[in-house]
Amino acid sequence: MAKIKGQTFGPVEIDLEANEYEDCVFNESRLFLKGAGRALIKNCQFNKCSISFGEAAQNTIDCLSLLYQSSDEALKGLIDSLFRGVREGRFPLSGNLPRP
Repeated sequence: MAKIKGQTFGPVEIDLEANEYEDCVFNESRLFLKGAGRALIKNCQFNKCSISFGEAAQNTIDCLSLLYQSSDEALKGLIDSLFRGVREGRFPLSGNLPRP
């Protein structure tokens, strides 16, 4: 994994798990996650970027979507809590979800 610092990227596909990015700017880039490694991103700017998922990451998104469509309100609450944690920057790496 290479450390990339202070670079600007245009409209290209970026595998976020392939390198460590610090102080970079991404302009109209397609950000890609496979779920095979950890994305290391520090102090980067994202302008009009898109994100796509593949492999394990896509499987996780698909599973969460299917679970959310269930009639179990408690399960929906856990998934809502998961995404609230992501939005607030407090996603638990230990796997213990915050309570709704």
